[in-house]
Amino acid sequence: YDENDQNWDTTPSSTTYSPKSTAPSTSTLATTKITPLPTPDPYFTHFDPRNEHQSYKEAQERLEEAHREKVTRVMKDWSDLEERYQDMRSSDPRGADSFKQRMTQRFQQTVQALEEEGDAEKHQLAAMHQQRVLAHINQRKKEAMTCYTQALNDQPPNTHRVQKCLQKLLRALHKDRAHAITHYRHLLQSSLEAANREQARTLERLTDIDRTVNQSMQMLKRYPELSSKIGQLMDDYIQALRSKDETPGSLLAMTTDAEAAILDKYKSDVVSKQAERERQRLQEKARKEQRKKERMELRDEKKRVEEALGKKISNFDPEDMEN
Repeated sequence: YDENDQNWDTTPSSTTYSPKSTAPSTSTLATTKITPLPTPDPYFTHFDPRNEHQSYKEAQERLEEAHREKVTRVMKDWSDLEERYQDMRSSDPRGADSFKQRMTQRFQQTVQALEEEGDAEKHQLAAMHQQRVLAHINQRKKEAMTCYTQALNDQPPNTHRVQKCLQKLLRALHKDRAHAITHYRHLLQSSLEAANREQARTLERLTDIDRTVNQSMQMLKRYPELSSKIGQLMDDYIQALRSKDETPGSLLAMTTDAEAAILDKYKSDVVSKQAERERQRLQEKARKEQRKKERMELRDEKKRVEEALGKKISNFDPEDMEN
């Protein structure tokens, strides 16, 4: 087991990092005041692969805090404008209404812009993290494959070294597979439409990983003595890794059909849960509408009885009228 495994997560993201260029034009007049660029978050300027997961979480927390502060300032501005509106109502009602209409529109635009800015910042942060995780996974796969091929080419090959290098490669490939699956499942939770668009690409990625695993095992079989010693052990190791993904036992085969069935099962589970939540929501809505209807009918019945009696009644039970 590689010690670095625990320092890398598989936080999903379907984005790619594309920082915006906001540098001011050098052609502006000397008298023009240039707004300084905001200081980038330390996450974007410092990178330590050993602490990437923790650094990303801390950057997320700083981003959320900064967003809350901006929202607080906007709400304070709104409160000040509301006070001004109340003061204007007594002296200039028509002007006050016009002022409120303008400030409401501006407030809504400001809130929308703030939310869009927050989403863009989250998108950028997640994209950078995604790139770093993928780069780390690819680097580990490259190093592990080099280790494995060199171990096989040793004369004579050392069984223990071959086994360790092959296990290292299989772990790196499994990490890649787990990352792809986690990303797809995240899309299912956040946007079924986005997940449908990504499904073919995810399936292709999983198939490529399976192909590399199979090729690695074929490389071992070229050495019958090594294969007889550790071949079955490595097959069991592959299955043990795949079972960590909660892969159903019937779908452990490394084929395109099996991988497609796994993705379809994840989708089916999400769709079923969404359908159940919608069913419960509609049931609750129907119960509320029924209670509202019963209250209105009771109010109408009370009114009818009061008109018949010619007086108000405090305690009303419609069943009493039937006796």
